[in-house]
Order: sequence, then structure tokens, then C-alpha cells
Amino acid sequence: MAAVDTAILAAAAGSLHFPSPTEIRELAGAATPTAKDRAVLTFQALREAISRIGGFRSPDFDDALINAVVRNLGGWQRACEMSLSEFYGAYRGDYLCLYEMFCRIKPNDAMTAPLVGECEQSSLANGYYEAAARERVKVKTGLPWAEA
Repeated sequence: MAAVDTAILAAAAGSLHFPSPTEIRELAGAATPTAKDRAVLTFQALREAISRIGGFRSPDFDDALINAVVRNLGGWQRACEMSLSEFYGAYRGDYLCLYEMFCRIKPNDAMTAPLVGECEQSSLANGYYEAAARERVKVKTGLPWAEA
């Protein structure tokens, strides 16, 4: 708490505006999240999105690495259809490992493209390209590095 007080005083002395929470954390010496931290936080965001969106719609996460990881682990529909024991077991371990790797070596645009849900897949297969595009949902994780 003392570090936060010192950070607020330092920021107030050198600025005309009140510092943002991010600025205070940086001045207080808070570390930026590691790749491992990010992997754990994004896994929770993925779980929440699965519950909220389901397998029919096509998500596009604001942290595009989530798209790449899920795609490499079998896709959106697979993630939505597995049992909780499988999701929190082997899938979680594979997700965390792959996310950390993608933090080090950036995946290409094709890998980070929006994921495909059942409705979009069906629309594309039947030639309804405009309908397919309407199935996409931008997923905001609320994570600070994904806001940019």
C-alpha cells in the first residue's frame, strides 16, 4: 500500500491530470503480466465466452492469440462441445502451453482470424456468405493488453 501511495504522489507531482490505474500500477512497480499470467487469464476469458456465446456463433477475440490457440486445438466447436472434465484437464494444459508459445512466436493472420461456429460453417457450405459474416461476434475479454 505504501508503494501505491508513493506512486500516486509521484504521478500527481509530475502531471496535470489524476493518474490512471495502469499508470499507478506501473509507478508502484507492478510487473506486467508474463506469458504464463496471460495464458491463465485468457483461458478464463475463453471459458466465459463459451458459456455466453456457445458453439453456433463465431467469436473473434480481442486478444487474437486466443483465436490462434483454439484453432490449433481443434477449433471453436470442439472447445464448446467437450465435457468440463476434458476442458479443465488436457485441453487446459494444452491451451496454456500453446498460448505461452504464441506469446513468444507470433502466429500469422490466418491463424488469428475469427473462429468459426456452426451457423457460419453451415452458411459458408451452402454459399450464403453474407449470412455467414453476420454470425461473427467480437469478444471483449477486458484484459488490458487486448484493449489496444
